[in-house]
Amino acid sequence: MKTKKIENCLKSELSNFITEFELGNLCREDIIRNFSNTLLAAEVDSEIIVNVLEQFGEEGKKEAMCIKVCEGW
Repeated sequence: MKTKKIENCLKSELSNFITEFELGNLCREDIIRNFSNTLLAAEVDSEIIVNVLEQFGEEGKKEAMCIKVCEGW
């Protein structure tokens, strides 16, 4: 059941992400933030998310730091 919940969450988030992209409402920082929020909502290990985000320039490092601070690293 948990797998289906994660799949539904990711499907919904991806659908919203595509809509926003098609409307031209996203910049690089928005894309990184949406990616982060989607994976957190799907309960992907935050350490994995941080490691990935830190590879995407200053925007990614900023978002990774937000996760670290929120989780009390």
